[in-house]
Amino acid sequence: MPVIAHPPLACGAMDPKGADAFLEEMLDRLRLARLLKFKPLFGQLMDKSLWFAHWPAIQNVSGQPSIALPVHVTDAGLPLGIQAAGRPGDEETLLSLAAQMEKISGWLTRRAPLQVPGMKAGRFHLT
Repeated sequence: MPVIAHPPLACGAMDPKGADAFLEEMLDRLRLARLLKFKPLFGQLMDKSLWFAHWPAIQNVSGQPSIALPVHVTDAGLPLGIQAAGRPGDEETLLSLAAQMEKISGWLTRRAPLQVPGMKAGRFHLT
């Protein structure tokens, strides 16, 4: 099954904004995070999370072992993966599958380009 339900998002895209950010900040500062146990608040946060990555949640809840395997790279260089789930207590089969996939896929030689903030074409730019 897929690991994520949508193409990868930019860093920070799922960070709380506006009223959500304010609510989380206040609950944290007032040490009231336990209020997130209330279904409406918790449900709103879970809806956002499950919209993006609902398949891994199934294994998290069921306790089934699973492993994410990077099997494709988009034109933009972003990895896309699949998740394999195994029988309870059978992590060995998943690790064997991952080792076989690694061997035939070329993962070890595939590297993302290094991008350092403030650096272009190998030179540092001071701002």
